[in-house]
Amino acid sequence: MDRLVAQDDGPPGAIALLTRHGRTQVYTAGTGDLTTGKPPRPDDRLRVAGVSKAYSGAVALRLVDRGLPALDDTIGERLPRLPKAWHAVALLQLLRHTSGLADYSADPRHRFDSRRLLDFVAGEPLRFAPGSLYTYANSDNIAVALMAEAVTGRRYEELLAELV
Repeated sequence: MDRLVAQDDGPPGAIALLTRHGRTQVYTAGTGDLTTGKPPRPDDRLRVAGVSKAYSGAVALRLVDRGLPALDDTIGERLPRLPKAWHAVALLQLLRHTSGLADYSADPRHRFDSRRLLDFVAGEPLRFAPGSLYTYANSDNIAVALMAEAVTGRRYEELLAELV
């Protein structure tokens, strides 16, 4: 971990928890807080950024496996408050990044309510007809999480903890 942190393009810090025989050992390198220089701690919060797409996909597919929602359920059916132009976009298109939703842009250092991130692009039209092209968009992952919340009536964080 020290070598990883020391690389020019490495992260500022790393942490690993190793649990064997009911005992957990914590290994750290670098810093977990750029302001204070404190080492990483197991209870630190971090921005998972692009890794989140695997989690939102896993939550959605576990729910699909349980029968709710279906892959062809649309934004209009599950999230009718979102722009009408998006209503025909299906869950499968969101998961495949073929939805056409514009990609939101937000300052990664600022903490946002993820349920409001789509507000950044709510006024934008679809970039292409749903299902016709592949273009990665963070907006797709947010919409997947919101659909999971809509069909279960539970917060995405709870679903994530339970299903993944």
